[in-house]
Amino acid sequence: MKPRVNSETTLLDNYWRIIPPEEKLEILSLSQGKGLMFTGIFIYIFLITAVGYYSPWLILFAFLLSPVAYQVTSNKIWNMLKAQTLIYYLAAKSAARRIAYSLNCNELEVRLLFRASLEEKITMDAFEETVSVKPVWVAVFQEAVVVFEERKGGAVLRFGSLFGPKLNVDIDQNKITLQRLTYGQDRFKYILTSKYAVAFKACQDMLTSYQTQALKKFDSGQPLFNF
Repeated sequence: MKPRVNSETTLLDNYWRIIPPEEKLEILSLSQGKGLMFTGIFIYIFLITAVGYYSPWLILFAFLLSPVAYQVTSNKIWNMLKAQTLIYYLAAKSAARRIAYSLNCNELEVRLLFRASLEEKITMDAFEETVSVKPVWVAVFQEAVVVFEERKGGAVLRFGSLFGPKLNVDIDQNKITLQRLTYGQDRFKYILTSKYAVAFKACQDMLTSYQTQALKKFDSGQPLFNF
């Protein structure tokens, strides 16, 4: 007899997998730090109480309970931050799917989603000028790449394009440069960087693979996408 699997738990686990491992480690370190801080305060209060009431046994009681206090506090902070991060990513995923749909993307499964920094540059004759640098979300689909900014009123598209001859992808070790080629060489360049190295490397590999596949289809005369 097969064991019953909680569908809600499985769904949450699937959503949890899209979060970069570095961000999970940030949540873990923050929850552990909060747990240590609370444990220190817990022991300090018991020490003051023990001195005030001349009760040395309270000191022993505090040190015996300190592992429990650390475990309970860190777990509570972990669960709170995990739920908060999941909500952020689910909202970002929904926004990315909506933008990809507006780009006529057929495959709306988000293959990769992470936070990054976007530097927008404009090329004027012989020089380049930085227009803005903003924190953004990057979503990679099988047929498109979407970069959008998070604002109070909702997501704002900064860059979005289907893979193929109308997109130029330049992969460097520490950055990704995106450029539209709809009307020749676009004056705007969109440079992506991220502190999440694992997710960024995965993004570089996915962009290279999907762009290469799209260009091969275009060169062979096959339709890039089925509308």
